[in-house]
Amino acid sequence: NSIWKVKFKPEGGASHAELFSCLLSGNIALIEKDNFDQLASSLPAERVQEALFRYWKIEGPESFSVGLQQAFFQLGDTYLIERQGFACNTPTYIRLFDVCRFLSVNAALIEPGRIGARQLNMSAWDIQRLAYLVRLGYAAHYMPRDAALQSLRRLSVAARAHYTSWEDFSISALIGM
Repeated sequence: NSIWKVKFKPEGGASHAELFSCLLSGNIALIEKDNFDQLASSLPAERVQEALFRYWKIEGPESFSVGLQQAFFQLGDTYLIERQGFACNTPTYIRLFDVCRFLSVNAALIEPGRIGARQLNMSAWDIQRLAYLVRLGYAAHYMPRDAALQSLRRLSVAARAHYTSWEDFSISALIGM
């Protein structure tokens, strides 16, 4: 799909698919002043450990493994709830609607017509957080490169299945954030 095309070349021999997967963590990486165009984080090892603890309370390889499994499991729950059609009555949905109103009406950052049903869930935010968790876990040597790339491929498939473009994904991630 051409709408999902990445407009710059990967560095360091990364494939286009690998770059796409790493870009899924872009917003959080920018907040952390980290790169987002390669698998490994550019943060020093101490900052990687700080971010893992701050966002996920991860203190080592064992808590990373558990946290990663939980995050993938919860990502599946988000899609299941949405497909069954009862997400609109949840407190999360109501908070997301309030955020949409703020972003479109009060802050005028997003045109109201650009916000659709796909944005009113936590899927993009979950994908984004999980992509960054994988990248930090790889940087901390908590998972091998092949496992990290496999996890990112799963997230890429989820993003492409649920969102139609980078703009669609980014709006949803911003709302979820």
